[in-house]
Amino acid sequence: MKIEPSSNPDCTWEGYLPSDNCNFLKEAVGAIHNIGQLPVVFSTARIWQKLFGSSCDTFASDTSTYLVYANYESNGHVNSTQTFDDFVSFGGWSIDSGFVVAKQVFGNTTVPLLCGSIAWHAYVD
Repeated sequence: MKIEPSSNPDCTWEGYLPSDNCNFLKEAVGAIHNIGQLPVVFSTARIWQKLFGSSCDTFASDTSTYLVYANYESNGHVNSTQTFDDFVSFGGWSIDSGFVVAKQVFGNTTVPLLCGSIAWHAYVD
């Protein structure tokens, strides 16, 4: 699930309260779990704060939801280090949670990061 602002004015997160956005996302994550799948969210700390605020923080610990993140620099480029050194906790995810599984490093590419005993690879467009 890619979480980012929409350019379509008829389909945007920004028209709703952060708490409403959080509740909607929790329902969507629950629906994915209910069909026996594990959800993966793609977002950034900055976008998350803008759309969901600071109180929407239960995803990793309560719902086993995985995170792929990007850390965009001020010039719009993605930080390309292949470590978690730049990760800032948000949405309940932390490095210690085991649910942060990959990071977008540029364009449409992510790098795999070791998560427990599983090497995760993700493609994010």
